[in-house]
Amino acid sequence: MTPSRIKTVHADKLPIACSGPEHETWNGHPLVFLPVSDRQAACPYCGTVYRIEGEIKTHH
Repeated sequence: MTPSRIKTVHADKLPIACSGPEHETWNGHPLVFLPVSDRQAACPYCGTVYRIEGEIKTHH
């Protein structure tokens, strides 16, 4: 198994979706939108961890 990748994402880029690390759209895993918890999200398919920086704005 390859080690997990860690990517930093600014809060204004939410929501986070993953289709595979560094893959073309056609050869990655299925596109999944990731839930954010404790300022990070992890992809269940490839293990990429997304860390959120900046202020996360709440919904109305």
